[in-house]
Amino acid sequence: MAKDRLRLWKAQPIEIGSHVVPDFYPWFGVDLSILAMAKKTAPIDGILGVEIFRQFSWVLDNREKTLTIWQHPPANEHFAHCVPYRDGPPVTGPALYLRTGDQFIEFAIDTGAEGSSIDAETLELLKGAKTAKLTGTRQSGSINGLETSSDYFVTGFSLDKQPIGGFEFSYVNGKKGSNLLGRDFLAKLDRYMFVPSTFEFCFDESRLAQDNPIEVRRLGVRLIDGKVTFAANTSKSFEEQDIRNGDVLIEVNGQPAYPASLDETSSALNTTAKGKLSLVIERDGQRRTVRM
Repeated sequence: MAKDRLRLWKAQPIEIGSHVVPDFYPWFGVDLSILAMAKKTAPIDGILGVEIFRQFSWVLDNREKTLTIWQHPPANEHFAHCVPYRDGPPVTGPALYLRTGDQFIEFAIDTGAEGSSIDAETLELLKGAKTAKLTGTRQSGSINGLETSSDYFVTGFSLDKQPIGGFEFSYVNGKKGSNLLGRDFLAKLDRYMFVPSTFEFCFDESRLAQDNPIEVRRLGVRLIDGKVTFAANTSKSFEEQDIRNGDVLIEVNGQPAYPASLDETSSALNTTAKGKLSLVIERDGQRRTVRM
């Protein structure tokens, strides 16, 4: 990142529940607007760093949509599976080892990323095993801006001897160490827990082995001014539809396109079968229905 984009702010204490994190840790100031758009999230006020993450235990329940933060390892939380994770260079933060064939591959966990990604070495391994299928290209984003990625539907991974259903990985620049697991992987779990004090990742699963839906089209949406908006679409198939970048998405198959449900909305846009997708969009203050 260019030095002129990074500033050092005066740190302030942070309250998490009844616990106060002192103002010892430095705060870095950077424009997060591009990251928020690229990650398809609401405006991001800040990002908790690994120095904060390591002080607590984190339990996320995908069924109840709850996050519980514990100051100490929770004694009353029980999970069917627990595996060790690594936390150290070259990865900053937790990293899991997924098995494919007789190989174990390290993946860093990125809870800020909607999707997962792989590096060049891993991609070649998966291609050799014929477990990676190219599905298309798209724009993806990081704190450094937007990049074009190639997407692959990958099968054959397992975690703690539990098979993982197929899901997509993006290949951006192929640099070493860019194996990441995003929210699409974590969403396959019923519950999961990080315990930094013991380097444990625990999880319950009832649908981990299910394949994620394969995309049948590529419609990119982001939050712009608090609205779900079509953006960064450049494909020929997009231009043939009665949709334009800048159109606001109001409904998908009768369901409101809420900003808080952007991941679900994006999945519905791109995985609903051909001929089954009906959208209500708004352009220049006028609403219209588009059937695809």
